Amino acid sequence: MNTFFSLPHLALLAVLGSSLGAMAQSEEDALRYSNILPGGTARSWAMGSAFGAVGADAASASLNPAGFGLYNSSEFTLTPSFEVNDAKSTHYGNAVSSTQNRFSVQNMALVLNYPNDAGKDWRGGSFGISFDRQASFNWKENAIGNSVNSSLTERFVNEANGISYVDLESDQTPLPFTGTLAWFAYAMDTVPGTIDQYASAIPFGSAVKQQHTIDASGRLSTTSFFYANNYKDKLYFGVTLGLVGVNYERHTIHKETTLEDSVDLKTFQYKGGSVDHRQRYRPEVRRDRTGHGKTALGCVLPQPQVVVVERRLQLFPLHEFSSG
Repeated sequence: MNTFFSLPHLALLAVLGSSLGAMAQSEEDALRYSNILPGGTARSWAMGSAFGAVGADAASASLNPAGFGLYNSSEFTLTPSFEVNDAKSTHYGNAVSSTQNRFSVQNMALVLNYPNDAGKDWRGGSFGISFDRQASFNWKENAIGNSVNSSLTERFVNEANGISYVDLESDQTPLPFTGTLAWFAYAMDTVPGTIDQYASAIPFGSAVKQQHTIDASGRLSTTSFFYANNYKDKLYFGVTLGLVGVNYERHTIHKETTLEDSVDLKTFQYKGGSVDHRQRYRPEVRRDRTGHGKTALGCVLPQPQVVVVERRLQLFPLHEFSSG
């Protein structure tokens, strides 16, 4: 028996295959993107978003699209917001707080209403577009330890032990973002007489000052296109097509400064940035029954890491020789 696949079938299989390949999410991503707010205007926020049966507000796009059927005139709304994001940390007894403030647009909507002639059963409809900012990922965290007897380079050494330095230098290195960077930056070196055992440029147990900074930014938002109508001021129905967009960036810097002048390496920095998701849209249809679909986001992208070291300048005394 011969089986034939038409062009639409092949296209559907290709789409499904590419979608399944982009659905990789970690538990951190799931927690971040599951904590969202319904969005809306200052009016709906003042009522705790208990607006599903009230209507005539831009919040209806994410709560109940049938609420747009209560409009009897056109309207443009803009709801700005001011974010105050605090983060506190304690590292080796040293408490540090960081604050990141910024203005943003919480909601923006354009509602166009067209009334029907008086006496008709259908009173008129409303259509338009709405933007809701449903989550903010803007925050900054800073942790400082003034005297720590450990170093991140020890982790790189432990990972690299058993791997020849020739493999670390190759294009197929098994540690492209950790051990190889530390090797090329001279943050670690081989133990004399070996080719696969390493020692950190910061001696084990040396006191260092550590500073770890995480700077994140982004948002989760929904752009909705809606239509609603009104039948005899008794029956309202509406439909919304929502496009969910995510933009998230995170940059990390780990810096260590040795506190002993006898250590040749003065500072060590490990920099990295990760962009988990950027502008991935998923259409979502909502009817007057306020059922909200699941938002599927994916594709964690590997990002380059950088190791930067600074060494102390060694001064050698000059000896004066005389002959006579």
